Amino acid sequence: MVMEEISAINEKIFLLQTKEEKEHNTLWKTRKELYSQLVSTHNDFTGGIESIIQTELEIPVEVKNEM
Repeated sequence: MVMEEISAINEKIFLLQTKEEKEHNTLWKTRKELYSQLVSTHNDFTGGIESIIQTELEIPVEVKNEM
């Protein structure tokens, strides 16, 4: 009887550990994907700002000399 209880408890611990590892891997995979999206979005945003700034600096200015 005691050996059966030990075996049953051991199996529950094993299943819990397996579930925890799977959930942990899923969590880290999701976190990695979100971080990648964050970096990509940040790069797009800053690239857009740089593009606007460079475009504004490249606009030719005409100076009319009225004499």
